[in-house]
Amino acid sequence: MLRRYITGSDRGFTLPEMMIAMTLGLVLLTVMLTVIQKLTNALAWQQASSDVDLTGSRALLHLSRELRMSGFFAGALTEIDLQSTDVPDCGNPAGWPMRLHQSIEVYSVDDASGLDVSSLDCLPQRYLQSSSDLVAVQRVAAVAVESVTDNGAALLRDGYWYLRTSGQAPASFYRAIEADARSDDSSHSASGAYQYWRWSPALYYLRDYSATPGDDIPALCVKKLSRSGLRSQCLFEGVESLKVDLALDEDGDGKPDRVVDPRSGFNFGPATHAFLYLLIRSIEPLNLPDSDQTEYALGLRRMVLGGDGFLRRVFRVTVPLPNQRFQDSLL
Repeated sequence: MLRRYITGSDRGFTLPEMMIAMTLGLVLLTVMLTVIQKLTNALAWQQASSDVDLTGSRALLHLSRELRMSGFFAGALTEIDLQSTDVPDCGNPAGWPMRLHQSIEVYSVDDASGLDVSSLDCLPQRYLQSSSDLVAVQRVAAVAVESVTDNGAALLRDGYWYLRTSGQAPASFYRAIEADARSDDSSHSASGAYQYWRWSPALYYLRDYSATPGDDIPALCVKKLSRSGLRSQCLFEGVESLKVDLALDEDGDGKPDRVVDPRSGFNFGPATHAFLYLLIRSIEPLNLPDSDQTEYALGLRRMVLGGDGFLRRVFRVTVPLPNQRFQDSLL
């Protein structure tokens, strides 16, 4: 019978050696997992930061364009007549968006001292985002309808509302019907005595969900006039608060004299600039250590938020209001 002698090179690990090796392996694995987790969190933060910046810049651009165009009524400097009773309505003020009040109206979801948002029955009241403004803007399209058919009739979109202007008669609202595209009536001609400007009022509000109720993703939405009435569309996710302050020209010199919260009064007079503030947050909470609550300044409003893992930033822009000086002649 052969015997095998185990030399030093054939000997395996001893129990203490295996324990030391396993301990070192676990330490290295823990370090690697920690580094990977930190890299993952950093990438998630960078992606969320990029998304927040993109949402904030796009939302600011959209709203600032609307505010800058507010009060543009195609040179109609006299009272606009509304003869038809077949008009959409959103509650208070009576007849909005067809009746002219202020071309910029600001409501508050939480502050009862301002315009009453609960009377705007076209909005989803139970889903409105708290601590935010609602902004109603009235204007017409930047250019009149120019395309005409062979017989000279304006190509007005069926069912939509237009502001009809001329050099003699007062401006009036007009709802296009299908026959307008074939009409020989010169009063419907874009090249005749009248011009037609697409009526484009908009009511911007924040909803506390994006796709389905309860998803906890606030969204900036707009209520606009369509052929079937007032239609809602959500534009940007992650908009947590909207605030608008106005700079007023009180002495008529065309320069701002003071900044006010327009919710505190209805007839606030001519405004020279709007100060627009948006609080944007990430869609999902980030896996980062909870930070202390932070105070965010949105113009004349202060908000304290944080400690929930969301990344938040305030975006602001000053918007000139070149059309507001004509308000006194229209309202």
